[in-house]
Amino acid sequence: MKVTNTQAGPRGVNTIKGPVLVEPGETADVEIFEREKEHLEATGWFTVEGDYTPDRKTDKLSDLNSAAPEASAKITELESHIEVLQERVEWQSNALVTLRSDSDAKAFGFETEKRSLMSKVTELESEKIALASELESLRASSQKQPAPDREALKKQAADLGVSYAHNVTDAKLKELVDAKLASNSGSAS
Repeated sequence: MKVTNTQAGPRGVNTIKGPVLVEPGETADVEIFEREKEHLEATGWFTVEGDYTPDRKTDKLSDLNSAAPEASAKITELESHIEVLQERVEWQSNALVTLRSDSDAKAFGFETEKRSLMSKVTELESEKIALASELESLRASSQKQPAPDREALKKQAADLGVSYAHNVTDAKLKELVDAKLASNSGSAS
């Protein structure tokens, strides 16, 4: 789609690939999600030609929640595998006791397999703990999403000379500030 800045100064637009600064009278060929249409039109800063790109689900909480069942299923699978291996180890231990009376030479093979199986059990236990920790971390991080400080964003926007509609969302205001910062750092190079 084509977005033309109709204002006297540069203006930022949030595209699929991130904020883009459009100079006065300049037309940028960009892709913009449908969810940005309301915000873009509310500013009155641009004329738009073309179609918006359908929204994609990028909700981190949804991503985390969709990953949780997979991690939980993996833990259940590992627990089942550990249980089977522990049963084999127990069987091997019992067989080893029986065979010791017959021959120490035969027992050596079982002892080696027992050590190997115990090593696998330990590995799987470690993997289970790591996955449980990762699952807990995913759950914890999904609950810790701090809200942006609107007053700090407004002050930063004012300091940078960023214009915005009074009803702009915190997320959109942050994008405009970020776009201005990116523009300033780009022109400073």
